[in-house]
Amino acid sequence: MHRIIIDRTHELHVHNESFSVYVSGLRLFRFYVKNRMPTAGSDDLGERVGLVEKSEAKAVWHGIGGAFDKKEYTVRVVDRGFVFTTKVFGCGVPDRIEYFRGGEGSIGSHFAASGYMLPNCQRDNKMSAVKLTDDVPAVIEPLRACPPPLVFPFCNDYNDDWCGLGVTTRAGNHNFQRLFFNAPKNGWKENGCWFTLPLGGYTEVKGEWKAPTMWCGFAPDAMSVFSMYSEWCRSHYGFKKNFSAEDAPVWWSKPIFCGWGEQCAVRDREGGREAGDYADEAHYEAFCKKLDELGLNPGTVIIDDKWQEQYGTLVPDKSKWSDLRAFAERRHAEGRRVLLWLHCWNAEGLPDDECIFLNGERFSADPTNPKYLARLKKAIHTLLSPDEGCFNCDGFKVDFMDNHPREGGAVTYEKGVAGLELMHRLFGAIYVYAKEAKPDALINSSTMHPYLSEFCDQFRIHDYTPEMRNPLSSMRYRTALAKAVMPGILVDTDGFSAKTAYEQLRIFETAAEIGVPDMYFFPEFFTDREWNVMREIFKR
Repeated sequence: MHRIIIDRTHELHVHNESFSVYVSGLRLFRFYVKNRMPTAGSDDLGERVGLVEKSEAKAVWHGIGGAFDKKEYTVRVVDRGFVFTTKVFGCGVPDRIEYFRGGEGSIGSHFAASGYMLPNCQRDNKMSAVKLTDDVPAVIEPLRACPPPLVFPFCNDYNDDWCGLGVTTRAGNHNFQRLFFNAPKNGWKENGCWFTLPLGGYTEVKGEWKAPTMWCGFAPDAMSVFSMYSEWCRSHYGFKKNFSAEDAPVWWSKPIFCGWGEQCAVRDREGGREAGDYADEAHYEAFCKKLDELGLNPGTVIIDDKWQEQYGTLVPDKSKWSDLRAFAERRHAEGRRVLLWLHCWNAEGLPDDECIFLNGERFSADPTNPKYLARLKKAIHTLLSPDEGCFNCDGFKVDFMDNHPREGGAVTYEKGVAGLELMHRLFGAIYVYAKEAKPDALINSSTMHPYLSEFCDQFRIHDYTPEMRNPLSSMRYRTALAKAVMPGILVDTDGFSAKTAYEQLRIFETAAEIGVPDMYFFPEFFTDREWNVMREIFKR
């Protein structure tokens, strides 16, 4: 056995086919270094692994056999943790990577963690996000945080520190979007665990390939794990940081009125079919008049679903908006800005040759296609630019960011672009084209990964379900998660419909404490007392 010291509390014990992670003298993991990478022609079994190099800060193993000619595994100490890298030699198209899976007959690696946190805003709050392990694989995937950081913070019963394990890689190599953790029900049994990174057949190995790195960091709490992971990705791979609130235009920090809640309220009162039917000039003028009557002065008004004729073409519906530019400039005269809700990925109105196909059917817009990108650039310029013939709006609320191909077999114009790389193309195009049209345009979105955080000006913590009993905890948890991954980011606290005036006012007060308040509707149960408090919140 060979010891590698990380710090006073953490160390690695290196063996011929594995290495163990020790915390305060107690073993947290024993990882078998064999990573299975099945291909269409091989299950990647039969690999023989042996230790070939060891030093104070590094160990190297070679693996021979299996689906590829050779693999080289390296564990190396970095600041407050270590990284585990895999080089693959040979040819093939791996379907997935099973980190630390072990060879045939193996049930995986050993672990003694007591729980882990799933970093996703789909979770109600921090308590439901921390769970004991079970027989169902945990998965980090793009949902309301799209994408979230692909790292699991593990808690343990040894002391108060956490151990984060997640994947990261260089720009251009992110043809993945989910990370699974397979674990036994009882962590103290010598049962197996491993991490699975689905590749979907989008990555082809030709000669030599460095697989995504498994990073490990030690921190005092889960949020610090997310911060460390994100900072390591940025510093090691050169990913750009998000826009900080300190450098943002002042209007980005002012309260928001988003019309979606009132669109739904009007639908319910009038018995309409779709809330999107009320995303029109007449109703939004009425909403703005109501704001004035109440003495509320938001800095931003968001026109929500569906102001467009068709989602994919981004052309305003003339039957709803006789003069969108005049509406925007009336708001500008009032000291307000106008954002437009954007249903990204949606292919409604697009020709087939600008779309991604999946299983022989149109699936979404294709951000690898130059023809679609040209359409998108022209549409965004027309919506945001102050030039003659344009609408002079001020940015986008980007929604449905997770409506992308989630499985293998998607056919794109540029082959081999999938997962986070596909998101990088679309979210990056929207961001760059918006800034070209109007430099202080605001991009409000739900991106929460260090590879894509540069395309987010204001993080939207997303919807809450009306039956939730813990909206304040959820707001704080989601905000803390966003700021851990993206330091200094402005947070749109989003809208929540409570059942009582007391609950609703507490939500608005909390929103003002932790981020940018976002009012979706005019609560009918508010009295003069509550509206007086709301006026103070908006002024503050």
